[in-house]
Amino acid sequence: MKKVHKKRIRGLVVAISLFIAAAFLALLFFSVKKFFTESNLFLVRQIRTNLDEVIDPYKTNIKLPQGAINNKNLFLLDIKNISRTLEKKYPQYKNVFVRRQFPSTLFIEFVERLPFFQIDIRGDFWFVDDENIIISGPKPKPYPGLVAVYGLFPKSAVMSVGREISFSFSDRVNSLIKELKALGLLDNFKVTSLQAYSLNNIWFDLEGIKIKVGDTEYRKKLGLLERLILPRFKEDFDKIDYIDLRFKDYVVGYKR
Repeated sequence: MKKVHKKRIRGLVVAISLFIAAAFLALLFFSVKKFFTESNLFLVRQIRTNLDEVIDPYKTNIKLPQGAINNKNLFLLDIKNISRTLEKKYPQYKNVFVRRQFPSTLFIEFVERLPFFQIDIRGDFWFVDDENIIISGPKPKPYPGLVAVYGLFPKSAVMSVGREISFSFSDRVNSLIKELKALGLLDNFKVTSLQAYSLNNIWFDLEGIKIKVGDTEYRKKLGLLERLILPRFKEDFDKIDYIDLRFKDYVVGYKR
């Protein structure tokens, strides 16, 4: 009997001890939570972005939701919602990441869309990324060093930063520019413009030479151009009018 009684007492002591420990941990948890969520130490005093040091007159000014963030507790902010709101408001950026920097700073990182080419719409030039999203513009003159694409753009197109521009043969244009970049032709030669008014007559200007590529096999054609044709005719660039890569055997046309 005594053993059973002692066992019951030990069990009761253990149960009480566990209850006290659980109560203590719960109290500690709520005290810590209250400290982090109610303490003035963690109120947002500063909002920083990775654009703070970027100076670009063509960038859309970013207006952060200061009123909805300043003096709010860092732990209580819905940073995912802030990120979604900014991505929707500024679609010219690929992503927006929001991070807490303790004790009182919110850091917002804007991931830029990189200019892939520029387009001429009614005399204005706009930067476009590889997803055909307009990321900057308008500008009165083409920007040097970036391929200017000319083609069949919708006359009624509404142009604004963040919109997607659709145009004829855009898939060919994107594919061709990607291959030009991959082979280093954009780094090693001056490629100023790309014309895509008709499917069979897509061409680009390289060092003043019209390079006719048509609508297929860009990697093969540009590889031939880069490895064999350009080195062979390097000294005659100023004499050549066009190089036609649309056929099995390439054709070089000289200026008259």
